[in-house]
Amino acid sequence: MLRRRPALYALGVLVLLAIWAVLSAFYPPVILPSPLEAGAALIGLARSGALFREVGITLARILIAFSVSAAAGSALGILAGLQPRLYPLLKPAVDLALSAPPISWLVLALIWFGTGSATPIFTVIMVATPVVFANAYQGVRAVDRELVGMARAYGARGRQLVEDVYLPALSSYLFAGLSVAGSLAVRTAVMGELLGSDSGVGNALALARIYLETPQVFAWVGVTVALLAALEGLLIRPLQRRAEAWRWKA
Repeated sequence: MLRRRPALYALGVLVLLAIWAVLSAFYPPVILPSPLEAGAALIGLARSGALFREVGITLARILIAFSVSAAAGSALGILAGLQPRLYPLLKPAVDLALSAPPISWLVLALIWFGTGSATPIFTVIMVATPVVFANAYQGVRAVDRELVGMARAYGARGRQLVEDVYLPALSSYLFAGLSVAGSLAVRTAVMGELLGSDSGVGNALALARIYLETPQVFAWVGVTVALLAALEGLLIRPLQRRAEAWRWKA
């Protein structure tokens, strides 16, 4: 069954492309371009250099913001889980960040930083960090207390206790949070660029909309999806396999 999943996924993609192609036959390209027209627009962007330039800018912003969110969220979440008295102090800020819509952080960032890299980076950090925090905290709290007590009885303390007991147990929680945060990082960064930046994939998407270059709009949407898949497949999943290598050492 596992071997059939990639084939079924590819079949699903082909079905979507077929539906898209059929629907595009009833509309002009300015409304709904065909897959071939969107592909041609993507090739044109690559040939002009705009594709690699804008993707590089957006990718750098995503990696900076995601790294800060992952480091701060996981560290604070683990610390709050290990020190229960700290959690009530952090919870109001976490609840505020989780409940506020991303657009509100974007508006504040535009007021504070104007257009540029700081706006999408700040917005991503405010949106992604509490997600990582919540998952890291839940992972620590889910650790079997009897296992912790047994480890202490055998002399495990401090860093050894965290590395040998807590981290293996919370890895699934933590990487689930990182996966959600990565998805939020890509979408929020592009949204931030679309509404509040003068460069990047989001800005290029906004310009394509203004000039009614609908095939380019579809091309940039496809680039956004590719960025999300790349962050998941080339960064988060490899890190998870490395962090959970202990499971295969037994």
